Amino acid sequence: AAEDCTAVIKKISYDSFTNSFVGLVPPLNDGIPTTLHYQTDSFKKLREWFSNEDRSHLINIHMIQPITNMQIAPNPFLLSAFGTNNKYEAIDIIRRWIWIFEQSSLQDIRIVGFSTDGDPKYMRAMRLVTGFFASLP
Repeated sequence: AAEDCTAVIKKISYDSFTNSFVGLVPPLNDGIPTTLHYQTDSFKKLREWFSNEDRSHLINIHMIQPITNMQIAPNPFLLSAFGTNNKYEAIDIIRRWIWIFEQSSLQDIRIVGFSTDGDPKYMRAMRLVTGFFASLP
């Protein structure tokens, strides 16, 4: 599994299929973004969100690539994506990795490892998990 963020234009839009607003930063629950957090039929609540909630300026993407013994490797595919403002800790990343690992295991899918770029939060998460010059509290 690979994880990385990339910049996006800050924009809030309405998703009529889920009756929710997309583009605001969802709160994290054990490192996982809360789904459908911004659902409302109240204009007052919507105005409050526009005034007080952060807009996503990054999209966090998780990709998976199957490992096979074939000479031609299968293409990676998108596992998840969510908007973020990059205000999270290394422990949120670790919790997210654990959740992805556990959910994959329930589907008889084995995650061999996680990779990312050199973002300091991700490097700290990797050091914490491996115990390499860091230890979990």
